Amino acid sequence: MLAAIIQWGFIIWAQMNLDTVVENATRSLFTGSFQTANPGVIDPATALAKLKSSLCGSGATATPTLFSCGSIKINVAPSTNFSSGSYANAYNSSTKTIDPNFEGYTCAKPRQIVVVTAAVTVPVFFGKLLPGLTGMADGSYLLRSTNVFRTEPYSTSSNGAC
Repeated sequence: MLAAIIQWGFIIWAQMNLDTVVENATRSLFTGSFQTANPGVIDPATALAKLKSSLCGSGATATPTLFSCGSIKINVAPSTNFSSGSYANAYNSSTKTIDPNFEGYTCAKPRQIVVVTAAVTVPVFFGKLLPGLTGMADGSYLLRSTNVFRTEPYSTSSNGAC
């Protein structure tokens, strides 16, 4: 019983960490500061790498997490409206891993509805005692965090954002 309490406490704490870093990073997408700070970046992989590097901060502004920030996978996708917006599925049920096609970046334009989904795995320490908790092939647990928002009407004229 104690092992289950410790494991679930760890998972809840890690989920709160993930939610915090994703919320902090998507704030820059929401306001348009990420888009305007990266003018001329048209390659989605480059933009995604820049967004991922801003996730946990660095130095004195680093957010302590229970997982490696470098292992977080992110998908940024537009939606036509809030009711039909859907998040990208990070889990590949046939391989029991994070889907290799999960990551992606589409530039969030002004006043556009955006769905940001992040996924990361965390270790399960008491997997033998808690069967069914591990869903990943390596015995880890998949955490997901999703933010849905409409971007602010930021200016795209300066430096050619998006």
